[in-house]
Amino acid sequence: MSTNTNNLRIDRVLKRDGSIATFDATHITDAIYKAMQSTSEGTLTDAKLISDKVVAELTAIRKRHKTFIPTVEGIQDAAEKELILNQYVKTAKAYILYRERHAEERRRKIPIPEHVKQLAAASKKYFRNTLSEFVYLRTYARWIEAEQRRETWIETVDRYIDFMREHLGNKLTEKEYTEIREAILNQEIMPSMR
Repeated sequence: MSTNTNNLRIDRVLKRDGSIATFDATHITDAIYKAMQSTSEGTLTDAKLISDKVVAELTAIRKRHKTFIPTVEGIQDAAEKELILNQYVKTAKAYILYRERHAEERRRKIPIPEHVKQLAAASKKYFRNTLSEFVYLRTYARWIEAEQRRETWIETVDRYIDFMREHLGNKLTEKEYTEIREAILNQEIMPSMR
């Protein structure tokens, strides 16, 4: 039985405001090329090759998770990663700095609630490096529509523990739930969390 490849194509993207837009790979190519021009490192052809690798990565995720819709941040993270892997070091740095400047502008526009700042800071300590945090955010952190943000690691783990409680009830003691929660938080054990 053949798989319909149209169903595996990336055709939508989740924007920062939670809305869905049509996916257009030329936006990725254009952003990468602008960064390459700013560093005199790479051509439009190089930018297209990097963009194609980003799309291939997103498509591979889509093959495993049929309902996957990439986020703007996830696409930009993948572009950063591909720039680094393909040794466009100056361009990757320019791209990262550009993203950070725009992120700072967005932060100035939208006040972050104190409880979110505290959760983010507390969650960050559980990751060994930024790559592991990136993989978590890209793959497992759910979008919280009411707050227009992704959940933090602590919230993801607590969501999973709530799921366990709902299905197991009192088959586990409070001490066991606490031990499991701590082991997941510290990434000593990992449930599927999908």
